[in-house]
Amino acid sequence: MAPANDGRGKTSDGAAAIVASLGAAVSKPLMRRAVIVVFTLILAATLMGGGRYGPGTLVLLFGAITGYFLYLSERDAEEKAQRNDMLTVFLENVADPIEVTDNQARLLYVNPAYERKSGYRQDEIIGKTPGQMFRPDGADPETYRPISEALDRGEEWRGELPQKKKDGTIWQAQASISPVFDAAGHITHLVAIKRDISILVRDRDLLESLIHDRTRELTHEIEQHKRTEETLILAKEEAELASRAKTEFLANVSHELRTPLNAVIGFSEILKGVGDINLSNDKREEYANDIFNSGSHLLRVINEILDVSRIEAGKMTLSEEIFDFQGMLDTSVKLMSGRVADAGLSLTVDSAPEISTLFADETKVRQIFLNLLANAAKFTESGGAVKVTVGLDGDDDFFLTVADNGIGIAEDHIDKVVRPFIQADNIMTRRQEGTGLGLYLCKRLTEMHGGELTIESALGVGTSVTAHLPGLRVNSA
Repeated sequence: MAPANDGRGKTSDGAAAIVASLGAAVSKPLMRRAVIVVFTLILAATLMGGGRYGPGTLVLLFGAITGYFLYLSERDAEEKAQRNDMLTVFLENVADPIEVTDNQARLLYVNPAYERKSGYRQDEIIGKTPGQMFRPDGADPETYRPISEALDRGEEWRGELPQKKKDGTIWQAQASISPVFDAAGHITHLVAIKRDISILVRDRDLLESLIHDRTRELTHEIEQHKRTEETLILAKEEAELASRAKTEFLANVSHELRTPLNAVIGFSEILKGVGDINLSNDKREEYANDIFNSGSHLLRVINEILDVSRIEAGKMTLSEEIFDFQGMLDTSVKLMSGRVADAGLSLTVDSAPEISTLFADETKVRQIFLNLLANAAKFTESGGAVKVTVGLDGDDDFFLTVADNGIGIAEDHIDKVVRPFIQADNIMTRRQEGTGLGLYLCKRLTEMHGGELTIESALGVGTSVTAHLPGLRVNSA
């Protein structure tokens, strides 16, 4: 019994030695799994064999299984080494620059492509940060904020980055920066792949510049087309308005010409004694006055038409001289006072006494005043008032204002009444005689003297028309 017991002791010592020799490998995951499997199998064999397997058999079984797992471990290590070799070859030969940093952004590795692109040797940049080595001077920190924010969230960042070479030149990179995690989910490294897109960026910027310039040209052309279209539309509207106005003018002027001509012809026939009509001297005088008034009205109409034709043709000239303005004003007021009184209107004149003479065309200034006064009387109802004011304004310029409390002019029609052939009430209903040339002539004659005609009016309130002339034309008394 003793020898048997001694044999079993030696076998146990051998098994212990084998187990001890594997102790160093137990720390590896694969070997830990192998040991667990081996002892499980031994325990199973002992229980199922009912003690039939001796220690030697169990040791052999343990050795066989452990050897198999050692083989697997070595094969796994060899495959890892092969993969590492392939990865190294890839990193060393890839055309795009690649950098690897720790989680503090300190450079641990750059591939040869990065060395060629940056101009730095690997030993010059290891331990430094990409920001220290490759960020252009004066770069906006906001450009790099999205990178930090993405990496802090554990996300990849993609975008364009300007990069500085060792010689100071700048190149544009399309960059992809990714975090690497350990088993616990902590970032251990950062890997960046950068591709040179400087030529693409240059071409893109050039293309964008060309597109911007062409867009600006097209926008300018479109605006020109719009302005041309608006001008054509406006010209068309003005042509249509002028056509309507001339049509109304022809219909109106035919009436203005026919009425006095009929009066002249009719009263002339009566005076000639057609039909043996016996007339008293008073009647003859009345009819003669009617003929004179009709002829005078006809002459005014023809003169207005001729004046407009001369102005439009640029043939109107001024005969300027110094004349007695107050005298002209007095005679013109007396000439119109009868007509104003017949219309049931009151007329007041307020003229600054310091204005005694005026350097201008006396006939044209009288024509301006008489037209303004006639218009005021024509478009003011009986019982209304007309006021004439003459003076110097704050700039010492001359002004002549004729104001009434008549029917007035709508605000959006004021600019129309200074066009030829248009009367203010044509827009609503024509009620008064006249060619519609009065205000247009006043405006053009005032402008020929270097002045301006202004109109202030409101429907149902009245109208105020002012002729402004330069103060240099006034000769103080």
